[in-house]
Amino acid sequence: MSGIRRKLKAYNDVRAIMKETGWSKEETIRKLDYAKELGIGRATYVKYGYWNIPDEKLLQFHTVSRRRKRIAQRISEKRGKDPVDIEKQIIEAKFKRELRVGFFEKYEWDTLTEEQKDGMFLRPQSRSMSIKFKTKDSDTDIFDDKIRFNNLFPEYIRRKWFMSEGMSYEQFSEHMKKFHPGFYILKPQVSSGGKGIEKLPVPTGDDEMRQAYDHVMEINETAEKNKGCIIEECIRQHPEMNRLYGDSVNTVRVVTLLYHGDFKILYVACRMGVNGNITDNASQGGISVGVDKETGRFNTVAASKKGEPLTHHPTTGTEIKGFQIPYWNEVVEMVEGIARKAFDVAGLGYAGWDVAITEDGPLIIEGNNWPSPSLLQLPVYVDHKEGVRYIVDPYLDDSFEGLR
Repeated sequence: MSGIRRKLKAYNDVRAIMKETGWSKEETIRKLDYAKELGIGRATYVKYGYWNIPDEKLLQFHTVSRRRKRIAQRISEKRGKDPVDIEKQIIEAKFKRELRVGFFEKYEWDTLTEEQKDGMFLRPQSRSMSIKFKTKDSDTDIFDDKIRFNNLFPEYIRRKWFMSEGMSYEQFSEHMKKFHPGFYILKPQVSSGGKGIEKLPVPTGDDEMRQAYDHVMEINETAEKNKGCIIEECIRQHPEMNRLYGDSVNTVRVVTLLYHGDFKILYVACRMGVNGNITDNASQGGISVGVDKETGRFNTVAASKKGEPLTHHPTTGTEIKGFQIPYWNEVVEMVEGIARKAFDVAGLGYAGWDVAITEDGPLIIEGNNWPSPSLLQLPVYVDHKEGVRYIVDPYLDDSFEGLR
């Protein structure tokens, strides 16, 4: 390319970026110079629409683009679109709407109109709800610290548990003998996405007890942030929930709001494990389904981790739509009680509660200060092809300034 043509190309690139972004010529040139310092050429910057990426994330996002490229290529092959154009859309969605790369594919984002995109319930809206509906001195640590949470809400936990850190063999054995026969759950105190959770048989003899203790002490030494483990009784799930899937506890996520003192359930979803997994987390392959908040019935098909619709559970074959969660009235009563207590003790008005259903009624597994919107929206989307931002919009747009 001749010098004149290169200059003309550079000029046209600058003009194109200015048109896309509204930047001045000086700002555009500064951005291009900064990218060049990071080893990102002008052609690459323009090709992938890197103007959507904040400066501080530009290099990281550029160098870890393999997954983005794979997803763009899959979408390209499926719909006959330019993979570069798909990548540009992925970048724009990530940094303008905080849409994670995997959900771009699951929501078929490249097929949506702008109006449909605006109707999606995404991380910014979930974060805004969390910030708006808490007091200025709120204590979100109650959800992150499993020990504090269990100690604050014993009437809702309703199961035996103990902390392994600093525990002697004799203390461990004494606690373990109080568990009902069967299995117990070992959880790292600091974890997410179900990582590190084990389901183990309750030891019945001295040798088994010693082996269990040694195993727990080994986990203690390698636990994240030098924290130990929580050991708790295995929840005895209701037979109907076992009919869905019996190798994990299938948790019901109930998202609640205290609004001008009134209690509201905003949305409900249920997660289920698959294929022998002992947790129902999506990161472990779990599937999710929408639930009617009035009746406790499943009102969508299930969504797989990949965003595929499932009319029946892939492991048990149980039909999804119409399944009735047992003890639904008791679930509603329980989550209102813990939601009000969480506001009283920690100033938190918006929360997600993970509920297990046992033969004797519901109990709380844990709470979430920033419940993931995708847990509900994905099954609704694969069933109805619509977003659910309408659920929170009345509270985000309300002139009420929240609880701060």
